[in-house]
Amino acid sequence: MSAFSKIIRLTTALVCLGAAVVLLRNTGLPERPAYGGYRLQDTSYGVAAIGAVAPQLALLRRDLTPYVLQPDEAQVTIVNFWATWCRPCRKELLVLQELQDAEPRAIRVVAINSGERPATVSEWLRNQDLSIDVLVDPSQSAAASFRVRGLPTTYILDSKLRIQRIFYGAFNRDQLLRAVNQITGA
Repeated sequence: MSAFSKIIRLTTALVCLGAAVVLLRNTGLPERPAYGGYRLQDTSYGVAAIGAVAPQLALLRRDLTPYVLQPDEAQVTIVNFWATWCRPCRKELLVLQELQDAEPRAIRVVAINSGERPATVSEWLRNQDLSIDVLVDPSQSAAASFRVRGLPTTYILDSKLRIQRIFYGAFNRDQLLRAVNQITGA
């Protein structure tokens, strides 16, 4: 194979990669997961999809007290899956804290650490100024119930715990505010 052929192949590969990046950046990731041919609204299978009721949670807070996710008529609930090693996750926690501080009666944030030991989470949180509910899920049972595909993943729930929006990957503050305002009508 000549050097010219190698350059053409490399250039073609780079153009395709660039086009894929532009396409993903402009269109984003899908709003709902599709698993094994099941309909997206098929809640009997337990797929966390727009319009489905969120799976039940029974986890421990960072202080090891029990936490059960319950409907709350006055609030939007934001369920965020994160880990201490995930840089975008750590940035999102600050945005979530700011949002809950601004609207404490309207917004409840539940940040679920996925896959790490409680001691690791507690050690990392020691230097953070977070008052949001931080739950630990070392076995990743909650992540499995929500069908989390990667970290961070964030679910926006209405007062009846129906999933209204899913962010796969990092969100920015404006995206989150728009999603919450759509639910609250603000």
